Amino acid sequence: MKPFLSESACSRRLSWAYQFWDWRMEDWLDVVWSDECSFSVREVCGTVWVTQRRGKEYLEDCLVSRFTHRTSIMVWGAIYQDQKEPLVVWDTSTWGDIGVRTYVDHILRPYLHPWWQFLHQIGATNSGYIYLQQDNAPAHRCRLTTTAME
Repeated sequence: MKPFLSESACSRRLSWAYQFWDWRMEDWLDVVWSDECSFSVREVCGTVWVTQRRGKEYLEDCLVSRFTHRTSIMVWGAIYQDQKEPLVVWDTSTWGDIGVRTYVDHILRPYLHPWWQFLHQIGATNSGYIYLQQDNAPAHRCRLTTTAME
């Protein structure tokens, strides 16, 4: 069995927690929480076990549908205090897979940056700053992304 988090991942998370141990509730209210999620819409994910009696294996209730092409959808969203950015459906047919360039061109510039500016314009911050919290996905931590965010 493999542990859910490796020791190095636990250590990095603890280090992150120590970095922000003195933040107050007002500080955390100035964080935009952002993430992507992918889900399958045409196929059952994982192993499906069907048991049946002899001679009944081809009854409709004993079959699991199979599709020639699995379809998955990825969405991106962000929340800030009681506000949320509209959910963005990742358009793989024209944008391709999510990567550094596509993340910057199809999420950061057209969605996150204008929303960020709007939040500042309406004076939504407590501290004058709005922080962005993302996971450690490659598209989030590369130089092109950090340069675009600056």
